[in-house]
Amino acid sequence: RFRFLAAPRGASSSKLNMRPSQQKLALASLGALGLVGFVFFGTTPPGPASIRQLQIASALEPPLLDAFAACGKLAERVDRWGPRLRWRSLASPRHGALAITFDDLHPRSWQKAAALLEAAGGRGTYYVQTEGLRSGDVPLLQALADRGHELGHHSYGHTNAAERLQSETETARYLSDEIARGCTAFRSVGLPMPIGFSYPFGAWSPRSNEVLLEHFFMLRGTTGFTHPVLYKQGAFALQRFVQAIWFDSAAVDNSTVVDGLLRDVAESNARVAIFAHDVCDVEHETCGSPLFIKKAMLENIVRTCKKLGIALVTASELMRLDE
Repeated sequence: RFRFLAAPRGASSSKLNMRPSQQKLALASLGALGLVGFVFFGTTPPGPASIRQLQIASALEPPLLDAFAACGKLAERVDRWGPRLRWRSLASPRHGALAITFDDLHPRSWQKAAALLEAAGGRGTYYVQTEGLRSGDVPLLQALADRGHELGHHSYGHTNAAERLQSETETARYLSDEIARGCTAFRSVGLPMPIGFSYPFGAWSPRSNEVLLEHFFMLRGTTGFTHPVLYKQGAFALQRFVQAIWFDSAAVDNSTVVDGLLRDVAESNARVAIFAHDVCDVEHETCGSPLFIKKAMLENIVRTCKKLGIALVTASELMRLDE
């Protein structure tokens, strides 16, 4: 019924042809070198990813280059050391984990989702499209971050990354127009720099993942409710990409079906992400967007997760549960 994705085959340490004691010594040595680089230089020695980053960034205008470099450096630090410092301490769950995420820019209605999650001991992830960011949105978004929720990057102008990230020229333009410009918007209003990116339209490709994982800790794509993807424990050990299930009311509006999915998550101890856009109490208000999840449905999801023991985590926490 569901597709289960695990860590890629053939990527285990046994391929190194080293004894366990040798593997531990090598990993310890690399870790020590990385820590020295972080403490004294603020980053690690340039590798292939950072060299490519510099090549692409050299084509950007100076103000965008500055923002792009800041975003890239943050992703690099978070990838290696940030998880030990920034996120909640979470034990590996025994009954599954769910990351509830939201896209676009609905900071006022997102407060409803945040309150529901907080009451259940969870936190959410909110991917911000920055083109329409207004001064009144900033305090609402900052309040989410201050309460432990995660803010992510959803591009500047909601442009399709899979279509744009094909040639080197188009890649440089996309990183300038959509990624660096969005980072500039975050920084200019004092919001925390994003460590995750959700694809506009859910459109991704292997190349887009390769390019954008050089600049973000994790990426989120999408899949329909009719083809949900549940991830096995440990699936994110060698990847930082998750496909979230579409949960707007236009996609699923049946609590019985949703409860069945969540029971499968709990019984298989799976890791899963879902996404919606606006949050609307349809009995008392008119939704500002045609894409929304009903507040009653969200309440049911949170209540069922709490009952079944499913951990409610942010998208980046989902990547780290089994470390």
